[in-house]
Amino acid sequence: MRRIVQAFLAKIYRVLKALWRSLERADVPKFNSCGVGFSFDLPLKVLNPQCISVGDHVKLGPSCQLAAIKEYPGPWLRSAGLDIDLQRFDPVIYIGNRVTATNGLHIFAQSSVVIGDGVSFGPNVYINDASHGRKSIKIPFVSQPLQDVEGVSIGNGCWISANVVILPGVNIGEQSIIGANSVVSENCPPFCIAVGVPARVVKQWNFETQSWEKVE
Repeated sequence: MRRIVQAFLAKIYRVLKALWRSLERADVPKFNSCGVGFSFDLPLKVLNPQCISVGDHVKLGPSCQLAAIKEYPGPWLRSAGLDIDLQRFDPVIYIGNRVTATNGLHIFAQSSVVIGDGVSFGPNVYINDASHGRKSIKIPFVSQPLQDVEGVSIGNGCWISANVVILPGVNIGEQSIIGANSVVSENCPPFCIAVGVPARVVKQWNFETQSWEKVE
């Protein structure tokens, strides 16, 4: 009798565990792919999740936004009566394994934003691989076609500090640090520390001395 009860309880445990796992993932967006251990805090805003791939053990804090922009202007702006030809895009957002974001990470992709493994984001980081048009001063900039559409990539192991802005076409090499409040408008090599507006490299890792050295 005892064995029957134990078997019954074990079966109930397995059913409840499976139900709990399904409920845990019930509110996960329908990404193109999503690895194990993905966790996030609400609110989380996701646009076109089918264009987004997420690796294993990714953790996003509150107020993050992942936006794969397939057309501009989108429905929200079109409702404002903008007179602009519709632009269409085929965007990709890829987030690698063990990526963490404290809060307020905003990613906008019209082309591609690729984030390597082990990247950590401080609060309020903004990444966009396009910018508003600015070819005319007679038309509101929001009413002009997007321009400078060029993919962004962040290498494995990077640390992107608080309030950083990363602009179109930027590639940040692996194991680099971007200091707080920086605006990254040009590529950064691997194993460097870059700070400022615009960000510039101030230190580089020396593999011989195993230390950071100032860059003149």
